[in-house]
Amino acid sequence: GMTVNFYGEEEIEFPWEKTTFAGISEYTGGKRSIFVYREDKDRFVEIPDTLDGFEELEKELKSNTQFLDIKVEKGESLREKLKEYL
Repeated sequence: GMTVNFYGEEEIEFPWEKTTFAGISEYTGGKRSIFVYREDKDRFVEIPDTLDGFEELEKELKSNTQFLDIKVEKGESLREKLKEYL
């Protein structure tokens, strides 16, 4: 699994077996991010492609979670698009 630390204030755990889904979001204009969602705790995190180790994290998530590839068009919200998968 993975743990995300938010500026030293809060840690959110995403054990693989409890991660509902993860994936890559591609925004109009080329920006990419990784997202991870845990439904039982209603926890969501989005990680920008500027993060060191982004590609390694993407590979790890593809190997261990239900992995989605989402295109987000201008004016759309990633969270709204992901509701289709719940």
